[in-house]
Amino acid sequence: MALVVALLGSLGSIFGAGRTLQGSLIANALSLALMAVTSYHPFRYSVALGSAVCSLGMVQVNALLQAVGKHDKLFQARLNAEYRLLASLAAVISPTLTTAVILRLIPEGYWAVFLLTAAISLLACALLDKRFLSADPDAPASQSGTLAATRTPQTPTLTLRTLVQPYVDIFSVSSARSALLHVFLISMPSHVVGTFLSSRYRQVGMDPTFQGYCISFAAAASIVSIMQSRHLLEYFTPRQMYALLGGINGLAIIALGCVDSHWLLGALNAVSFCVSKASTIALSVWLSQAVDPRLLPAMFAVEKFLGCFLRYLVSVLLGIAASHMDLALIFVINGVIGLSVWFLEIWLMRDSVDHPKTIQPSKSKTA
Repeated sequence: MALVVALLGSLGSIFGAGRTLQGSLIANALSLALMAVTSYHPFRYSVALGSAVCSLGMVQVNALLQAVGKHDKLFQARLNAEYRLLASLAAVISPTLTTAVILRLIPEGYWAVFLLTAAISLLACALLDKRFLSADPDAPASQSGTLAATRTPQTPTLTLRTLVQPYVDIFSVSSARSALLHVFLISMPSHVVGTFLSSRYRQVGMDPTFQGYCISFAAAASIVSIMQSRHLLEYFTPRQMYALLGGINGLAIIALGCVDSHWLLGALNAVSFCVSKASTIALSVWLSQAVDPRLLPAMFAVEKFLGCFLRYLVSVLLGIAASHMDLALIFVINGVIGLSVWFLEIWLMRDSVDHPKTIQPSKSKTA
């Protein structure tokens, strides 16, 4: 899935994020329709297709949000917070709504639910704001409709070169390379929580029911943290905010490896979860400032691919380490790594300027 997003994420930079989002909604509706009518083996491929196009669509939505708020950092942060809030609520409400309400109203079963969801996806495609179908989301609706009016004299041709070119443009920008590298380093320790938290709960003898309560509490607390964390951008740059939250997460991870109390583990899990959710706002704003708005879809596709690759790498390495050392020690080591990266970021930012002013060319002296 991550590889598909990485390969096709640049479509948003070629044809526009809105048009690519529209195409992903249509492809998602097709995959849902296939889920409703196919047998087991085609069903699995349909699920994989649906997951890939949904991830591709989310990349385009993220790019559109950053482009709409590109002129105001605080407004951009507010858009990100509201988007993350809606996504969190949907993740909680949708399964319950489907199993407890929709399936009872539709006695035909899951195939009818798949068709209903496909119809909703097509409706979302039809209701997509026409301004998002242009290269410039801020353009008025009367100017929307073709990319030719906003960016190029003719519609681009899809070739391997045009598909790869946005990624070449991204990695040719030093600020983009630097941002991706720092994001990679800062987010690395946090993956240990998602990989081994359940094992840590079992290690201290926590009851599965209590684990569920802890996870529910963390999810509820994250909603508050998402809405309030955007105010941090009034006092910090996105890079400073992301590094600060990474340091707090490092402390929480160290504590997760040191305490044995069920209540403290649940509280620390909530802190780590809230910090991770809040840091996504700073991450989106930071990456959006590193490249031209046209390259945002490809930029977020690269970030998503690197995140999935990092989670896989951390899972493999920690799985090997878990067979040779105590699980609590793994948490402590990763927390120390998180704090070390935080101090490294502070040291690197001591003389840096995140938003340098444009240097005006000096006027030549006249005789």
